[in-house]
Amino acid sequence: MMSVQENQKVPMGETMSLNQLSAVQSEMSVLSETKHAAAWVRPVVLLSAIICASMMICAPIIFPSTIVLVLGSALVVGMFSLSLNLLFGTSGLLTFGHAAYFGIGAYTVALLVSRLEWNPITGLIVAPFAAAIAAAILAPIVLRGKEIYFGLLTLGTAQLVYAIAHGTPGWTGGDEGLIGDFQPSWAFDLSKLYWFTLACVAGGALVLWIVTRSPFGDALRGLRENRLRAQFIGISPIRYEYAAFIMAAFFAGLAGGLFTIYEGQVQDALFFWQMSATPLIVALLGGFGYFLGPVVGAIFYTLLTDQLASRTEFWDVAVGLVVVIVAIGMPSGIMGALEAGLRNLLGDARSRIPQRATVMSAAPSSAVSGPQTTRADAKNAPVLLEVSNLTKSFGGLHVTHDVSMKVRKGTIHAIIGPNGAGKTTFFNLVTGALRPDAGRVQFAGKDITFANPWDRVKLGLGRSFQQPNIFPALTTIDNVALAEASVRGRTSRLVGKLPAAVRDRAASILENVGLGDVALVRAADLSHGDQRTLEIAMGLAVEAQLLCLDEPTAGVGPGETRQVVNAIRQIAHSQGLTILFVEHDMEVVFGIADRITVLCNGAVLAEGTPEEIRSNPDVIAAYLGSDTAGIHK
Repeated sequence: MMSVQENQKVPMGETMSLNQLSAVQSEMSVLSETKHAAAWVRPVVLLSAIICASMMICAPIIFPSTIVLVLGSALVVGMFSLSLNLLFGTSGLLTFGHAAYFGIGAYTVALLVSRLEWNPITGLIVAPFAAAIAAAILAPIVLRGKEIYFGLLTLGTAQLVYAIAHGTPGWTGGDEGLIGDFQPSWAFDLSKLYWFTLACVAGGALVLWIVTRSPFGDALRGLRENRLRAQFIGISPIRYEYAAFIMAAFFAGLAGGLFTIYEGQVQDALFFWQMSATPLIVALLGGFGYFLGPVVGAIFYTLLTDQLASRTEFWDVAVGLVVVIVAIGMPSGIMGALEAGLRNLLGDARSRIPQRATVMSAAPSSAVSGPQTTRADAKNAPVLLEVSNLTKSFGGLHVTHDVSMKVRKGTIHAIIGPNGAGKTTFFNLVTGALRPDAGRVQFAGKDITFANPWDRVKLGLGRSFQQPNIFPALTTIDNVALAEASVRGRTSRLVGKLPAAVRDRAASILENVGLGDVALVRAADLSHGDQRTLEIAMGLAVEAQLLCLDEPTAGVGPGETRQVVNAIRQIAHSQGLTILFVEHDMEVVFGIADRITVLCNGAVLAEGTPEEIRSNPDVIAAYLGSDTAGIHK
């Protein structure tokens, strides 16, 4: 795919050169080729899927019983791995203790059938709920850990469950486990048992497919892509990760129950940590980035293990070598390799898309053009944000000390100061990324001092960061649509897609900030300036009353600075949005700010209009320097 950094910007109203016009015509031609290639890809993929599904359905008819038995086991492992893929592949939570819920499901069926003489189907219905209840109890503990600590906590809980199962042999059978007639009376025939297992796995996979492609799944992918940014568009990681953890346990419990029915036995080793590695290996082989990757990986892994185990006593070493070779040679898994091969076979026209000529508003050569934005009513506007005596220390060092400030509605308020003045720390305190040691933050008349970032967003407080903070794997319009949906509470839906109105508004916002022409481009491929503007668009999508921008023009050239500044002006003036921003570019600050607060050594040095700050001797001595003639007037 093309790189937007290479785009050729053509000022609106100017005529394209012959080269630029040729580039556009060439791009349109290549896009036509892309559509033609895609027209071939879809039928080939669909036909392949139909053939594979038909083979799985007809397996008892076309394969010997030994292969059918292995395929049934592979389906169970595939369901187990699909449940983990919801947690890791979709949510980004890597667990090392998923076997705990698989084992709970397996033992639920075994105990209900052997001890209470329940029907196996009833036991299978109860099994996933038993696993989900256990997960609901343990989730508040394990979700406290982040990244590797989360994985270690899940491993610890799995070992705890194993110890309980191993220490109660009267119920669980201990090392010997439980062996019995756990199949339904009509399923003693292998073919019927296989088809029953296939139907259960297909049903579970369908539900997971619906969930992962729902607005709820979009929110989980947002957390996986950028957990910090997700919080600042209104997505609560606690709520969504808790729900995902329980759902993953539910389907792991279903897989465990199927294991008991299909295999006819259970052992406490099902809880052990090696069992938790199985779905990870399987998903790695198949491809974490693909929904059916775990199923494909499970079939490959189970058949490989079965064949090697019958040929050598060192089969486990051989399996390990194959897994390593596949992981190195096919980092995207079997599904990724198949997709790449299909693209190479049919031709991927997208790789030949040339540079794109896009349109942006014409602007004078100065990075900041137009009159200064100070308005006469700025002093009389109602207060939207009031910060009182805000203090934050790190290791005894006061980063902000007794900072007080008022930001009035409808104004553009700048914060300036030397490096280390505490500007970003102040921003983090206002937006909820940090909690103060002392002081108070009030927004729209409400005390939000200790509110979570996602709750502040829903009150109307949005922000950007020093470095572009977006969802890189999503398209530009999907970034904005996710922000729009999350703040409206639409990402909690488990079925369906985002309403068309959400994407329509996202498209409108992108047009307003000048990104309409890159709506379908992956955000990671946008230029630095476009990524900055995208953050502003996401702030509009969450319907922020106050948009906090942390150095919005940092790292961008003069042309992209104009783009960002024009976007800030446009949303502030046309929509009455209040802007609070940190900036080091004094031309930008004095060109658009209504009021300016100067921080120095963590405290407020001065506050006033641009004219007052420009002539303030303390500010000149501490920050601006004696030569202020060049500052935009």
